[in-house]
Amino acid sequence: MTIKKKGAARTLVASAQIVQPKAIRKDSVSANFLNNPHPGEILQEEFLEPLDLSQNALAQAIGVPANRINEIIRGRRGITADTDLRLARFFKLSEGYWLRLQNTYDMMEARRKVGKSINKIKPLTMHDGLHA
Repeated sequence: MTIKKKGAARTLVASAQIVQPKAIRKDSVSANFLNNPHPGEILQEEFLEPLDLSQNALAQAIGVPANRINEIIRGRRGITADTDLRLARFFKLSEGYWLRLQNTYDMMEARRKVGKSINKIKPLTMHDGLHA
């Protein structure tokens, strides 16, 4: 499936781990090849650029230091609950929107780093039982 709109493609990729399409379900190899945009990249390309809004203007509007927005956009800082609430209010989005993007990003990055070792873990079954 090819989506030509840049925004639509990013949204699809950002939510891919949540909906788990058949193409990536339990397949860490496929997940390694997916683009995994940081929430800051989405903030810049899907919100600031289309609205012609500067990082400084956004920072001032939501009451945070400008370097916080810059670090998020550069992928050097994650989204916190505080920042999520401020961005969600400003852009009229549901609370938790930015945290869900951050969580999806973090999970995919973790899967890339430790996926092979995680896949070696045998899931507990009802017959296994755990004994100290």
